[in-house]
Amino acid sequence: FSKIENNTHGTRADIEIRPTSMVLNDTLWHIYPSHIALDSGFVSVDNFRIGRPNQHLCVNGKISAREIDSCLIDLNNINVKYVLDILDFDDVEFGGMATGLVHLKNILRTPAIQTQLHVQDFTLNKALLGNADISGYWDNELGGIRLEAQMEEKGISATHVTGYVSPKLKGLDLNIEADSMNLAFISPFVEGIFSNINARVNGNVRLYGPFKFLDFEGDVRTNFEAKIDVLNTYFQIKDDSIHVKSGELAFNDLPIYDREGHRGILNGYLRHNKLKNMMYRFDVDADNLLVYDSDDL
Repeated sequence: FSKIENNTHGTRADIEIRPTSMVLNDTLWHIYPSHIALDSGFVSVDNFRIGRPNQHLCVNGKISAREIDSCLIDLNNINVKYVLDILDFDDVEFGGMATGLVHLKNILRTPAIQTQLHVQDFTLNKALLGNADISGYWDNELGGIRLEAQMEEKGISATHVTGYVSPKLKGLDLNIEADSMNLAFISPFVEGIFSNINARVNGNVRLYGPFKFLDFEGDVRTNFEAKIDVLNTYFQIKDDSIHVKSGELAFNDLPIYDREGHRGILNGYLRHNKLKNMMYRFDVDADNLLVYDSDDL
């Protein structure tokens, strides 16, 4: 039910939301009673709530150009994919269930946004990175969120991330301090070259660029196993270094092993154009190394 009035200052609308239900991604959600008032340059939300068992999103407060007005968004077990899809991440897939608060202030003039979220089972391209605690604030000049995050797979890995995500610039710049971070999130980028990736990485990596044209740089140590599809066999890197620069992963005198423990030395590169159009050259000095497997072909 809504009531609309015209006055000398413009149009005012009072909206009463009555209990109803909706289906979102094949899941039934309930919308609870609330009241929303709209006036020129002013929105007041009185306890808008949508939820289902053990999940909800609540909005309460005022949105205007006045510094004293603020709005609080309360999330409980909300899939981060719903939120981050707004930023048009077509080339990267996020997952996990977010719980926490987003505080909005002075949105219509000089926005101030602060957020504190806990994300259970945070994933990137379906690779588990652990539970994430994320804090952030809005940077007006940047037109985006400056954030800090700690991700942990208990007893396995711990990763610290700082940087920004900017809808205004349609891009991001993140510095990643990795300690045994799951590297399987690269799988979509190297599809057709490597598969069945089982890998962990330590070191500092920068992920940056427009959402649709991301790039990496850094120096890392990795324990890596993957199948090279064209050879139908698996190779391992055991706690060794890889240099990552824009558009290229370089391999210099890198020891590699097959699943029987035989050793070879790898030189070469994996090149890309903003994580697209992959091309590679691998030169291997082998000593009884299994380099081609006809089984299961």
